[in-house]
Amino acid sequence: MFDSGNLSSATGATRADGEIGAIHSSCGVFTTPTLVSDILDQMGWVTGECLSTRTLLEPCAGEGAFVVEAGVRLIDSCREAGLRVDRHRLSSVIRAVEFHEPALKRARANVVAALLSRRVSPTLAAMLAEDWVVQADFLTMALDRGTFTDVAGNPPYLRWSKIPVGLKSLYESTLPEEFARGDLFVPFLDRMLGALSDGGRIGVVCSDRWRYMGFAEAFREKWIPLLDIRTDESVENESAFGARVGTQARILVAEKRARRKKAPKVSGKTLGELGYRFRSGPALGHSPAFQVSLDAALEKTRLLSYAVAKDVTEGVVANPSSAVISVHEEDGRLVTLKDYPKLERHLARHRAALKARYVVETAGRAWYTTIDRVRASDWSEPKLLIPEISRIPRIALDDMGTIPSHGVYAIFHPTRGRLDELYERLRDGGLLGLIEDIAPRVNGGYFRCYGKVLERIRL
Repeated sequence: MFDSGNLSSATGATRADGEIGAIHSSCGVFTTPTLVSDILDQMGWVTGECLSTRTLLEPCAGEGAFVVEAGVRLIDSCREAGLRVDRHRLSSVIRAVEFHEPALKRARANVVAALLSRRVSPTLAAMLAEDWVVQADFLTMALDRGTFTDVAGNPPYLRWSKIPVGLKSLYESTLPEEFARGDLFVPFLDRMLGALSDGGRIGVVCSDRWRYMGFAEAFREKWIPLLDIRTDESVENESAFGARVGTQARILVAEKRARRKKAPKVSGKTLGELGYRFRSGPALGHSPAFQVSLDAALEKTRLLSYAVAKDVTEGVVANPSSAVISVHEEDGRLVTLKDYPKLERHLARHRAALKARYVVETAGRAWYTTIDRVRASDWSEPKLLIPEISRIPRIALDDMGTIPSHGVYAIFHPTRGRLDELYERLRDGGLLGLIEDIAPRVNGGYFRCYGKVLERIRL
């Protein structure tokens, strides 16, 4: 997502140490744990969510207030979902940036201590601290746009005239001219929002001067039209930072809207008329029995990768968060449970709920069947995946044979090139522009993108 690069070479080895220390002394006011928890709560970075499928950026780690709390919640989220806590799964979920080496070391030490308190092994805790907290200058580092689902932090507040001369010269030569003035927190906010994906959330505590000062006018014009602001409220400085600071602090929590593509020329033909097929994921009938963790202690031949709506992010589907049990052979026959003793014991724990289902009591089907057959061959073709209900419609391309949940629709086409063409048309906000006038809205503005709506899309 970004290359932290070499900090000394980026800023000049001699100048960097002294100027970084000076700017850190001016801006080193840290956020209280209570306020950090409040901001993460409002962003939805909470234990009950599947946080391992999201990515969080913290651009100014300080001594680690945000990364510590976010990391603890990530560990708890994985354990609550029955997911293995390991480096492969978690190393790229959080990135916290700090350019002052003493603060960096303290932040990493604080992460290690917090993870140890969650019974993470010392070796894994140390590795995750190294992975999560990196040394770089956030304003000059290489940073891919739109790659993080969540961005949080306390950007530094420092008048432009107070920035040490070497760093000020560097920033003025690399940052957009309209942001290289006024105050340091403005280019921080600009880069934070640029790194945020469509539909992602930003949560910051910062000076309120972005709301009215002339030096932030370009920032307001650029970003206000693209934000759904959830929270914009003052906080007492001492409760926010544990100390007095020279500006009024505000909490800003907002969701980034998708940038709408210009409406493409249409042929008048719908996706249905162009040969695309639409199908929702299989209905299971009792998800607690059939949806399990990827590393569930069951016979592996009966487990298939499974993507729920939260797993479908804009881009390629690569890391489904769970597995689904297949109780049907490829020829459609139900498996014989005695051939799979681990599976038999697992399903037996859900027997009462499974037997009480309509398909069993009324239709007379076997007590351990799913409503729809779950077979790898039915979903092995490349496909596009779209959550049925979402605030901002999003689309992903799946080449891995992932089974979508019943709340996710798949689009197929017999010609791979046509599927890729459609993906390019619908990605990055294109889907929103084409379904806006045909998709119903439910639950306070969420779009419902079911099969009949998708087949009516015209290209």
